Amino acid sequence: MKRSKIFYGWWIVAAGALVLGVYGGVYLYGFSIFFNPLIERFGWSRAALSGAFSVSRLETGLFGPLGGWLVDKYGPRVPMFIGTLLMGAGFLLLTQVNSLTSFYLIFLCLIAAGAGIGAVNSVTTVVGKWFIRRRTLATGLIISGVGLGGLIVPALAWIVTSFGLEVAYVIAGLTILAVGLPASFIMRSEPEKYGMLPDGNTIVESIGAGAADQRAQSSTEPGDQPRYTEVNFTGPQAVKTRAFWLLGVAFGMRQMTVSSIAVHQIPFLVDKGFSLAEASAMLGLLAVLSVPGRILMGWLGDKYDKRYLLMGTLAMIIVSLIVFINVSNVWHVLLFLAIYSPAYGGGGPLMTSMRGEYFGRRHFGTIQGLNQWVQIWGTLIGPIFAGVMYDTTKSYNIAFLSFAAAGLVGILLTYQAKKPAPPKEYLRVDAGESVPAA
Repeated sequence: MKRSKIFYGWWIVAAGALVLGVYGGVYLYGFSIFFNPLIERFGWSRAALSGAFSVSRLETGLFGPLGGWLVDKYGPRVPMFIGTLLMGAGFLLLTQVNSLTSFYLIFLCLIAAGAGIGAVNSVTTVVGKWFIRRRTLATGLIISGVGLGGLIVPALAWIVTSFGLEVAYVIAGLTILAVGLPASFIMRSEPEKYGMLPDGNTIVESIGAGAADQRAQSSTEPGDQPRYTEVNFTGPQAVKTRAFWLLGVAFGMRQMTVSSIAVHQIPFLVDKGFSLAEASAMLGLLAVLSVPGRILMGWLGDKYDKRYLLMGTLAMIIVSLIVFINVSNVWHVLLFLAIYSPAYGGGGPLMTSMRGEYFGRRHFGTIQGLNQWVQIWGTLIGPIFAGVMYDTTKSYNIAFLSFAAAGLVGILLTYQAKKPAPPKEYLRVDAGESVPAA
């Protein structure tokens, strides 16, 4: 690869952020735009439609280890290319939906499967391989694309209102293909294959030097030669640690809340008297306001203990839920967004980076996918539980209070999830070789 003044990892971050922007705008947040129009057209219950979202997240989690393993084994291009094709085709085929069964089949077999193989897991896995010291910041920047995707939400709502669901499906599908396919060719596997080291360091070879004589030298500060070590667990080694399970369950507690808000925020606000356009704009604002939280926590996470930072974001989510339950005017919504958005956004880079810090780069994709299996129950249960509570009581209060209690449990589990002892071997980055751990 031709050497550039800009570390190639940052180009990967930029391309990945663009992909995740479309993913966030038309899939993660965009699903909520389709929620009420689908119910009005077909008469489905909120619990039934919420089930599609929950099962899709379960499926995304089930595909996570496969997508991560593919990236670890073959690099990110192929899984991202395939995932993009599946998602784009899925949205185009949604125009043919005429029953709940056909909606489930298309949404789960194409859109959710494509997202699981080629979206978040592929992108964050690549970043986890190209960065160590700046991993949390790079992760925060790349998943800021999800937040910026919130800018798409009001436009998508306008398309649905003005032209109907079918036109919105077609535009969403074509946008995914137009952005995701070119971006997949920008992705690269680990930097060592291209004569570089993580964080923008380069391998400097002395005359006649072998691997043991190579040293990492900062590309921005030539006189500096950073030396640091990286622990690398295999998948089975990671699964045997206590931290792996504590993190997975704690993350599941968090995901139970954020996945439910993503699905039910617009229906909740419409029930409170806001129009679909107003509620969609507020969801878009939530996504955009999450970006400062992603970047700030990305920066702080590379300097301070990520456990305490994640606990802080969980505490903020708990407070925001209390505010949300009592919403009666636009100022209450803005207060909720001011508390919830940065906490919601900031948790993402912290969770991803903690996996990398605890378990290393070499099998990062596989381990991240396996850990998502542990947390996926929260994503599955949350939206369905909220839908059932609404169908039963005509209120979301019980659901949101339950999520606040889950947040408290998540705080306690996160506190207990301390970094595990290294396995028998670790990768010494500055020498590019595996040596016995001390």
